[in-house]
Amino acid sequence: MFNAKQWEGQFDVVISSAVIEHVLDPVEFLQHLGQALKPNGLLLLSTPNAASMNYRILRSWWRELLSIGFHIYLLEPQSLGKLARQAGFEVVKLTSDYDMGGFAFRGRNAKQVLVWLWACYREMIKRVCKSVSGAESGDILFANLRKVPSLNAPTKNTGNPP
Repeated sequence: MFNAKQWEGQFDVVISSAVIEHVLDPVEFLQHLGQALKPNGLLLLSTPNAASMNYRILRSWWRELLSIGFHIYLLEPQSLGKLARQAGFEVVKLTSDYDMGGFAFRGRNAKQVLVWLWACYREMIKRVCKSVSGAESGDILFANLRKVPSLNAPTKNTGNPP
């Protein structure tokens, strides 16, 4: 972890892309990021979506492509929201996108035919998902989280009575 005290309250926005699934304590990780934010600052976060249509259809293969062991957590929208609230954030927006293209090249025995079939499958699933399922079924989960001001945080004295 970085030294959050050094950066405390310095940023309006912090971006964490494809990191939270690799850390041992995601709540502590989010809290550290929150310390770097100004009050009401935004954390923009992305992570693979374990509630995606591809995950539901290709569960074991999808998990292998994401290298379990390297990815400590696979998060769904609900679990990410719960972790965010535990860390002192409110969920402003959760969305997802259909973009697992790079994963096709990570398989141990990926052949050109399989890569081509994967591309066809991915495009078909993308179209089906967009037409029949909710916004949270894409492969990559995106979260906009707002730092909730702490009730114990010191307030500025303006010299005017309340």
